[in-house]
Amino acid sequence: MEASDYFDRLAARRIPVVLDEDSAAAQVAALGFPVERLEDHDFTAPQAPPSLLVITQEASIGRLHGLWGSAQSAFAYLALAKFDGSPRALGAAFARLLATDHSAALARRAETYDRILSCQDLEITTAGGVLHCHMNDELEIANGGSTLEPGMLYSVAEFFEASVVNLEEERSSFWVEGELGFEGFIYLCNSGALKARLGPALDELQRRAASGPSSLRFTDNAVDRVVMGGADMTGPFLAMLEGKERGAAATELGLGCADVPIAEDWGLNMALHKTGLGAYVGIGKGLDLPHIDFVARGAAIRFTSPA
Repeated sequence: MEASDYFDRLAARRIPVVLDEDSAAAQVAALGFPVERLEDHDFTAPQAPPSLLVITQEASIGRLHGLWGSAQSAFAYLALAKFDGSPRALGAAFARLLATDHSAALARRAETYDRILSCQDLEITTAGGVLHCHMNDELEIANGGSTLEPGMLYSVAEFFEASVVNLEEERSSFWVEGELGFEGFIYLCNSGALKARLGPALDELQRRAASGPSSLRFTDNAVDRVVMGGADMTGPFLAMLEGKERGAAATELGLGCADVPIAEDWGLNMALHKTGLGAYVGIGKGLDLPHIDFVARGAAIRFTSPA
């Protein structure tokens, strides 16, 4: 199914929204969407219609992952529980989805991937400085396509951004150096235990980051200075990362492609923050360490082509 058709139908409220909690279902039904309970929806039925799966409860994350390779219908998901599964976050996510010009965002995403694949380097300029991003000849891209295929897992956010990742090795796709000013950050946890362990500290840092000037310095592809809300938070931040996964090394580089006419509420930990026009850099993989994306809305991007 073409992503453009999927989001056309979603905007027209002609795609059912599958939810894992009754009050969440009532909240989305009030927006005019047809809703179904997760326990009643059969993703493996050959004639199952396209749908949007919304996960608000941590206990349902495993059910989402279990649809890999088994779902017979095309669907996208919002895994709010990996970020913030509250009613406030649910409302904000749908407000953002309904305000997004998805056709323009999908076109900008395709153009951005073309530019990423043909560039040698790119520069991200923010109030905090310039971040130099050096691209390899071969890039790891989780999803650069424009379709939704049965049996695959697609987050809604990935259709409104263009990103490359360092998963195979620390520099398998890119490496960065320099300064990145950011307005806020989001973090993803793939388990309740990880969120319980580091979530409170990260929530406090989110509030601090949104309160004033915030920036990162990358040296040799790893964060070595952190300023949040005008205060140097390098020590406590790096202490959380020490000895876990790749530590402070950059694991994702992304460019947001959605021009959303809604102010960012950095008090909400929401994946869709990173889809707004601008750039973000991520660290961590979400397993032993949360995946953290530092988001620079409105950043200026300059692509450099090979000589």
